[in-house]
Amino acid sequence: MRVLSTATIFLVAAGFAAPASAQEDGSFTGPRVEAIAGWDNFSAGHGESDSEDDFVFGGAIGYDYQMQNIVVGAELELTGAGTSSTVRSYMTPSDLFRVEADRDIYIGARLGYAFTPQFLGYVKAGYTNLRIESTYIPSVPGQNTIDDAADSDGFRAGLGLEYRFSQGFYAKGEYRYSHYGDVRGYDLDVDRNQIVVGLGYRF
Repeated sequence: MRVLSTATIFLVAAGFAAPASAQEDGSFTGPRVEAIAGWDNFSAGHGESDSEDDFVFGGAIGYDYQMQNIVVGAELELTGAGTSSTVRSYMTPSDLFRVEADRDIYIGARLGYAFTPQFLGYVKAGYTNLRIESTYIPSVPGQNTIDDAADSDGFRAGLGLEYRFSQGFYAKGEYRYSHYGDVRGYDLDVDRNQIVVGLGYRF
């Protein structure tokens, strides 16, 4: 939570320090807020696993600064999803181990290039923390199902295009890949691919 508090203070302070708003200077400079939604694919990456597609949704805050055609920025994002993956024969033949993505917190930076006053192309990278819920279903009759939940740290990288409308509004399309580490000792190799669109407002 200390990371989130520090990031929030930084973004708010940067917004007050902006010399002019995006509406005034007609650039990609300024604090911003956005809503995002899109496609999510989640894979446990262990043996015979079945990945599933689902819907991801959430929001983000950020701050960008434009220097000629170069744009640098920071962002904080919170998303949720119901995407899951099932591992077959995880510990014994015919057992099932199901992992499901819950909330995801991302904090990172992006670097972009403004091809025109309206179009921005960018790459991004940063830290992500995923809450994973798991269910182990044993193959032996009489054994209990085991439910668990844990956080997993990882990294995210992505690229996207942003289009700036008038009056501070903008839209974006983005692809990102996330990789997470082990989950509470389980031998997993969790990966995530997402394609999202966003609608936001830059102050």
